[in-house]
Amino acid sequence: MALTGCRPNELDPKPRAQALFIDMKIVGTCLFQYNYSYGNAGGFYLNCVSNCGGGATAANMVLRYNIAQDDCRLGGSSSGTGKHYIYNNTFYCPSRVFLDDMTGPRELRNNLFVAPGGGLKVASAVYANNAYFGGILPPAGETGSVLGDPQLVAGGEWADYAYCSGVSPALRVAAAWCRCAD
Repeated sequence: MALTGCRPNELDPKPRAQALFIDMKIVGTCLFQYNYSYGNAGGFYLNCVSNCGGGATAANMVLRYNIAQDDCRLGGSSSGTGKHYIYNNTFYCPSRVFLDDMTGPRELRNNLFVAPGGGLKVASAVYANNAYFGGILPPAGETGSVLGDPQLVAGGEWADYAYCSGVSPALRVAAAWCRCAD
């Protein structure tokens, strides 16, 4: 697992940017997996594959098996045939609302969202089998979602290990689904 985080420096004491960032001119499929991110001021992910201006792209983006602690934002814009596949991630934001300002086609499946509020955009999106806790609610039209305490073990010590206990409702909602990178 990679550890991704921005630390303050002497010239600028504020953390900067996003943990994961896809820039323009990507072709094929871009894959981010097995990352642990924390405390990035801009959140977990920024999509600029279409030059951050909403341009069209055919590139696909896969974000899977990541843990984002207090990185509570998915951002960016794109259009075209390219799609985001965001699955099997944990977004752990117990004291910050979750912000989704992504546009463009995307699928979010089998993710865990822990946040006191916020929301996920429904335009151009498919949501299925995600788990929610702390106040954040499933978007309208999501299939197979569950609300409830995920019974996380080792919360706050994510870099070493984190998992749902055997009684977690999140384990009952997950569906067999995979979009593998090219």
